[in-house]
Amino acid sequence: MPLYELFVISTKSATDVLKKTMTFTGNVLLDKGLLIRKIVYMGTRQLPYKMKVERSNSVTQGEYWAIYFYAGSSQTRNLRNCISECKDIVRFQIIRKASSLKTMTLPLN
Repeated sequence: MPLYELFVISTKSATDVLKKTMTFTGNVLLDKGLLIRKIVYMGTRQLPYKMKVERSNSVTQGEYWAIYFYAGSSQTRNLRNCISECKDIVRFQIIRKASSLKTMTLPLN
């Protein structure tokens, strides 16, 4: 199974809301039968430009974090629809990091 990175920018909010967003995203991955390898929190940062969360709200700061997981390519197709349902997520991107464990060059200690 290939290793993927789900990179997420969520709205800057209280710690409990961030935990709920991360838990929701992790549960979506687990419900799809995916294996989570690591969750990395990168902190709060200024966004490069204003991003709209909903039609009327825009944000200038966001929480950056990533989840590394193993999945088949067919499993990642439906994942986008499930993650986009969370209203606290501003942007996300699924990136294929390695095609197998043998070709993996990213240290995930």
